[in-house]
Amino acid sequence: MGKHPNSRNGFKKGENKGKENINWKGESTKYRGKHMWVSRQKGKASNYFCVDCSKKAREWSNVDHEYKRIIEDYFPRCKKCHIIYDKKHNDK
Repeated sequence: MGKHPNSRNGFKKGENKGKENINWKGESTKYRGKHMWVSRQKGKASNYFCVDCSKKAREWSNVDHEYKRIIEDYFPRCKKCHIIYDKKHNDK
């Protein structure tokens, strides 16, 4: 299937994503926005296994709690391991 321009705005589906989008917020986006970005890049956390216990993951966990747009800083964790990880690393 080819990409067809939208009759209202002339853009093809998939164009103006990320930094090309007029609404791009970059690093200034909030916590939820960053996690949504990770899900769009890697897919749902539930498609992975927890990096700590190997059970089915439920959430994306940020390794350094700085929540930058560095995809390698996000790991899949189950809810229990995510809580333990955050407490161990003094996250709120």
